[in-house]
Amino acid sequence: MAGSPTPYFGVEMEFIARVRRVHRLGDYEDSLYETKHGLRLSTRAAYYECLAAQLRANGQKAAADRLDKSYRKHPEHYDKWWITKDGSLGNPRYPFLPLEAVSPILNTVKWEAHIDAFWNAWRRVFCTPKESPLCGSHVHVSPGRSKRFTLSQLKSLAMGIVFYEELIVGLLPEERRSNHYCKPNTLHSRELKFLPMVWEHWQVFWFFRHRIGSLRTEKELRDFMQLGHEGNKDRYVLWNFDNVLKGKSGTVEFRGGPGFTSAVIAKRWIAFVVAFVQLCLDKDLPAWTPNNFQEVTDMSTFWWKIVEAAGRIGVQHHLPNRWKEMSETTTSEYEYAPNNYAPCVVTVPSTVRYARYTDTWWP
Repeated sequence: MAGSPTPYFGVEMEFIARVRRVHRLGDYEDSLYETKHGLRLSTRAAYYECLAAQLRANGQKAAADRLDKSYRKHPEHYDKWWITKDGSLGNPRYPFLPLEAVSPILNTVKWEAHIDAFWNAWRRVFCTPKESPLCGSHVHVSPGRSKRFTLSQLKSLAMGIVFYEELIVGLLPEERRSNHYCKPNTLHSRELKFLPMVWEHWQVFWFFRHRIGSLRTEKELRDFMQLGHEGNKDRYVLWNFDNVLKGKSGTVEFRGGPGFTSAVIAKRWIAFVVAFVQLCLDKDLPAWTPNNFQEVTDMSTFWWKIVEAAGRIGVQHHLPNRWKEMSETTTSEYEYAPNNYAPCVVTVPSTVRYARYTDTWWP
């Protein structure tokens, strides 16, 4: 990013997880388990704690939601992995569990080891994730730890989001292109919805650039990008600016990523998001005068620019050579989760309603 060689980010990953070893729980799907340390947790919370324990065994800081309070994302957890639930995933029956994993704050200098550690821990507890239209991923980006985007940077990013929107949507897996939780900004914002996107017409381009330039505050920019026609400040858009407001985290959130099925796919989408933000910030607002419109109509040209921007922040090796591979949600890496992994297990005595974790769950 302009002035920052180390962008910071966090990632939220949604799963319909399937436990590696299935036990008959009878009618006690929500029965309580007693842990080694005397805590009593629901079935879901028990598996969440199992994953957190495996993360700790892999050298990561991690905590799990005990599900004894209403769901909230707490800032105090952003220094560690936080294993919790997400209401959009519904209530699948055991052995399937709804699960959301929220990463600690990471940067593009040291981050791959954290992602690898998560997937190593995952394979000890759960099977390889399957594709599901319910699951997605969100990447939050900031210019640095405890830093916020300037209004000028946000304007450049907003212009790039609209300028390249059609191409970005073209990279998404089919189920994410029309997903309720990541609607393209131009299809939701009451201002953008009625802007004729005919980029070969210079008058439209100059009008849009002038409109972005006239925004005076972060709130005006947020409203311009995602305020619904009926006054609904909906965050369920492809690029969410809610957190740039005062008192919030200061991040811009990309909500269009698919549900991840491996470390390769996770790194691929993280690299794409931070590279796209880099691309937009390298083009400050006054510089947005393209000699032609090929870069917003030709995917190959756009992809070359993404890879080039990724190279400037050292993440280009996580992007595929062919842009069409971005919409693929499986790779050969998915074959490397063999069944001979020693799984974490729950022993469920048939005569009692709860069980104890085996000591193998704990590092």
